Amino acid sequence: MAAYLVYSWQDGLGVLRDAYGHKVESRSGSPYTAESACRQLFQQRYPQFWSDEVRFVDRKH
Repeated sequence: MAAYLVYSWQDGLGVLRDAYGHKVESRSGSPYTAESACRQLFQQRYPQFWSDEVRFVDRKH
């Protein structure tokens, strides 16, 4: 299981993924509201990979 989740933000799209490539995306006007939405979606879809530690990255995806 992944020890952490990686969150990235670019051009209105927030992406949260785990070390195994599972990911969810959320469009928003703010990186923080998108991150919150991504957390909720990720927890619903992949509860086995959930982690409270989120690492923010600034990169293209």
